[in-house]
Amino acid sequence: MRPQMLSGTPVFLSVGPILIQTFRVVCSTLNKEVRMSVPLTTDLDDPSAIPYFLWDEPMTMAQLRERLRTASPPERCRLLGKILREARDTDVWRFTTPEEINRIWPHLVPHLGLRRGFWRLLLEIWREEKLLDP
Repeated sequence: MRPQMLSGTPVFLSVGPILIQTFRVVCSTLNKEVRMSVPLTTDLDDPSAIPYFLWDEPMTMAQLRERLRTASPPERCRLLGKILREARDTDVWRFTTPEEINRIWPHLVPHLGLRRGFWRLLLEIWREEKLLDP
């Protein structure tokens, strides 16, 4: 995981399948430290769980599935891009298919960050092997 800084230092603690992300945020108006914890998990079967790859935009699995189902095409691409960028490649397929990724690829590219090369190579191999349409 690559945490973004929120005017503090993110700290990740591993507790079995659950990750606890603690941000130390300095409250400028009160001039004291405030801690916020968001329990993250690798258990993607629990609809009330917050998946590990949504560390910067916490929502439950149920909320994520609903947003993917009802989102506009640009918002769906943004969310899928986040999943492709942050989730384990084996977990990605719980939310989309190789065919969909292939079909909307140009719209996903801006959201993939450093994972762009991995996904581009995977799609190229699948196309060469005739597993996906060119």
